[in-house]
Amino acid sequence: MKKINLIILMLALIFTASFLPYLIKITPLTLAPAILLLLATAFILVPMLYPKQSISIISILGMKRLFFLIFIVSIFPTIIAVVQQNWYSVGYAAGMILVLISAQKILVVASIRDVLKSLAASALICVPIFVIFNVSLIINSLVDGQRLDPTPANPNSIGFIFAGYLIACAWMATQTNLNKIWKLVYIIVMIVAGVSIFAASSRASMLGLTVGLGTAAYLRYSKRISLKRIPRIVGLGFVCILCASILLVINHAFYSRTEQYVIKVLALNSQFRGFGSGFSGRLQNWQIALNHIASGISWFTGHGYRTSFNNLGLLIDNGYLVVWYELGLMGLLFIIFQIIWLMRILIKFSAINGLSYSVKNLHLALIAIVIAYAINNIFDRYLLSVGNPFSLFCLFLILLSKNDLIKLHE
Repeated sequence: MKKINLIILMLALIFTASFLPYLIKITPLTLAPAILLLLATAFILVPMLYPKQSISIISILGMKRLFFLIFIVSIFPTIIAVVQQNWYSVGYAAGMILVLISAQKILVVASIRDVLKSLAASALICVPIFVIFNVSLIINSLVDGQRLDPTPANPNSIGFIFAGYLIACAWMATQTNLNKIWKLVYIIVMIVAGVSIFAASSRASMLGLTVGLGTAAYLRYSKRISLKRIPRIVGLGFVCILCASILLVINHAFYSRTEQYVIKVLALNSQFRGFGSGFSGRLQNWQIALNHIASGISWFTGHGYRTSFNNLGLLIDNGYLVVWYELGLMGLLFIIFQIIWLMRILIKFSAINGLSYSVKNLHLALIAIVIAYAINNIFDRYLLSVGNPFSLFCLFLILLSKNDLIKLHE
């Protein structure tokens, strides 16, 4: 077995272990297997397999990584947590530093392509297991239109994680060196993940996937559409709309039932989750969080890791507000900068002429992931987290440098 395959296998186990809280009752030790496996991979397996590349931690940390560690694992909220004797927050900050250093050490020997392969391999394990555990709930949700609400997982959490799994499986299904059976397996898991997202009524995940995959598809095929073909495309679109209108008139009852079913599953008219609910009450919670952020100097320094719920007594379902509240303004700005920088450089690289099919598809998959991740975190709180496979993968993504992406072209 090749050395890199051992790293991919360990990463797949790490992603799978981080899915455990969504299958069993959550305890403070639920995430311990994932973190321990990550540390073991970075500080034991990588040095054993690649001794020359792993001589020093300092040697692998460029200025960008140092700035990331200084501002994201911010010194200000950690100091405040110490002053307030919030040792859980201090411990979480120390754990996050170890996770970031471990991820960076792994990225010295493994590319983001290898990490994405690991995420897809984890999907082959976690998605079927989740379905087996919740098959009756999923069937009832699809038949009756009731929201999939598995225990102990939150439906939106499942939607978020499965969005990452879906894109990873879609990317694997495009690999030219993969045999047809494995491609079919990845396609099936991708479809099951999509159905589960719909059953969970995770609208933020659906929006993120739609925009992310739509953007990737546009970048993939836009240059193939010449000006001469635009009239044909417009004409074809008009014919499709006309046919759909005729079918709607002929079989109005069927489309009416379909419309009501979709509205029910997505809870668009729900008193608690519908259009009139203020994003399921999120707007009110966002306003409370903003009021607390604006008070005192905490808007700049933050309050410390994992303090938002304990201090406010409510969940801030907005990853950007959570980072601002806990890590301060510098942490928020750095995260936003990294997302924008990643999008810019990935789109730029995907447009390079003569790029191989596999590398171009990898760039497009990463674009879809970044967009889905960024949009989903407007409505959920997973922007900087190690508690699920998708967030953990995105930590690797955020740590990428321009040289890391250039190496993919070699």
